[in-house]
This record gives sequence, structure tokens and C-alpha cells, in this order.
Amino acid sequence: MLYADSRHYQYSNIGLTLVGEVVQKTSGNDFHDYIRENILTPLKMNNTYSSIPKDKYGNDMSIGYSALNRNGLRDKVKIFDARAIDPAAGFVSSVHDYAKFAMWQHRLLKDGGNEVLNHNTLREMQRPHWILDNWKSARGLGFSVYRTDGTTYVGHGGSCPGYVSTFMLNPKTRVTTIVMINANDSGPRTIAKSIHNIFSGILSDKVDIKGEVNKTSLSASSHQLRLSEYNGIFEEKPWGKDSLVMEWQGTLGLFKLGSKDPLSSMTKFKHVDADTFVRVRKDGSEAEKVFFVRNEQGEVIQLDWHGYLLKKSKN
Repeated sequence: MLYADSRHYQYSNIGLTLVGEVVQKTSGNDFHDYIRENILTPLKMNNTYSSIPKDKYGNDMSIGYSALNRNGLRDKVKIFDARAIDPAAGFVSSVHDYAKFAMWQHRLLKDGGNEVLNHNTLREMQRPHWILDNWKSARGLGFSVYRTDGTTYVGHGGSCPGYVSTFMLNPKTRVTTIVMINANDSGPRTIAKSIHNIFSGILSDKVDIKGEVNKTSLSASSHQLRLSEYNGIFEEKPWGKDSLVMEWQGTLGLFKLGSKDPLSSMTKFKHVDADTFVRVRKDGSEAEKVFFVRNEQGEVIQLDWHGYLLKKSKN
């Protein structure tokens, strides 16, 4: 033991590996078979594995890369085989499968029930059991619990040679952010926080707990439906980085891709008439008009911003 019992919190891969051994001994089944039959299959996480599949490396599974070296380059990393500590460090998944994992939690937390786990068990796992650094972070059972800018998240990070990831679930807004990067030393949690700040305000009232579009709220206004026609990536090469245009709280928002603070650098466009919008300043006043251009098929293909033409990407 590193410390006396109940004195300090210490993350332990060996501890989680022993939990896997307990599952295997108690159930009488192979650990990997048990996980597949009782968790992954019921949640339809068909592209998730409890050990790293060697035959998928470089195919369905991306190749991993190291942290940047002193030459500013990354080296390819050999496939990581967790072997005996698979319960702690051997899981491989996709963003889509991880989203199913998140949706399952949101369902249990909202509706209760016994899907895979009893909802009270999940709540107990996500309850802080150890408070760290004056509530800068905490630990539940198998979950991290942490507060950022007054918001409490539940989640977990992942890291092994060539890969880092993070999972941030907000129980109140029912928004989850998932970031997976096939390169070490790349800060997925910082990215996840920024993404969450952008999308939590516009998604929580449009998506129900089953992950389906809330048609009632979207169809309340034909204008709101029409805004989706302008969504997309608009290219600014060679002058600058591409921009994302999307619905934003009843208007359109233009976000500079690659910005370190997308919300503060967002430009709002208020609808005027047809394909004409007006830029809204930070103080709420109106500025110049901007125009979206359509092709003969009626598809939005370009943004004309005071003669500065941004072509809508087809990708």
C-alpha cells in the first residue's frame, strides 16, 4: 500500500484490474465474454472491444502517434497490448459507440430503471466519494467528477501509447462531449470543454433523452427550420481559416475553425428577408448586410460578406 487506508485518493490501474478479476470469478465467465454479453451488446456498442483488436490496427482502428518530439514531428506508435490489465486500460471504442454509452446514462438518470445497471447504482457511481483540491475535482466509483466555471461534469479520460480521449457528461443539460485523438500530449479535455460550451446551449432543448430530434420545438417556426439550410463549412482560403455557420439561438452563428475561444470570436447574423441577413455587433446593434447565394437547384453555395466571397464546402 502507498498510504494508510482512507487517507488519500490514488488512481490505480491495478485496482481496476482486480475488479475485472472479481467479475470473472464471481460470474464464472471469461471477463471479455461477460463484458460483451452484459454491457456492450445490450447497449448496441458493436464497435467497442475490451481488448485492443490487432487485426483492426491501421484499418478500422486508427494508427497511434507519439507526443511531438524536438523536431516538431510525431512518431508512429506500435500497437499497445494491455494484456493482463485489459479491464483498466484495454478498451477500444468509437465516438458513435461512446455516444450510445452517454445516451444510456442520460436515460437512466432521467427515467430510472434497470437497463444494464440499476439507476441508483449509476447515481452512486457518479456521486463524489473523494473530494480533491478543495473541490477542483472529485472521484466517484469509476468516474471522475469535476467542476469547471460552476458546472459539474461526470466523465473519464483515457490515455495509452498513441491515443488520448475524454468523456464529459453534464447531467443537468444532458449534453455529453466526447473527444478522441490518435496522438499523445494533445489535450482532449480542453477541446471537450470548448465544444461543450458551444453546443450545450443549443442542443439540450432540441434533442430528447433518446437522442431524437424534438420535432415540436423545431417545427414551432418555419423560419427556424429554414435556418438549417445555411448550416455548413464556408471556405476562406487563402485569406484565413474556414468558418462554420450554424443555427444559434434563433439566429445564425459563424465560428472561426481553429479559434482557441470560438464563442468569443463568434459572429451573429440576424435574418432580414429571403437570403439576406445582417451582422449583429457585440452590443446588439446591427451592422452591414450579408447575403447567401444559391445555385439553380436552390442550394446555398456561397456567403457574400461585403464582397468577400466564402464558398460553401461540399465535404
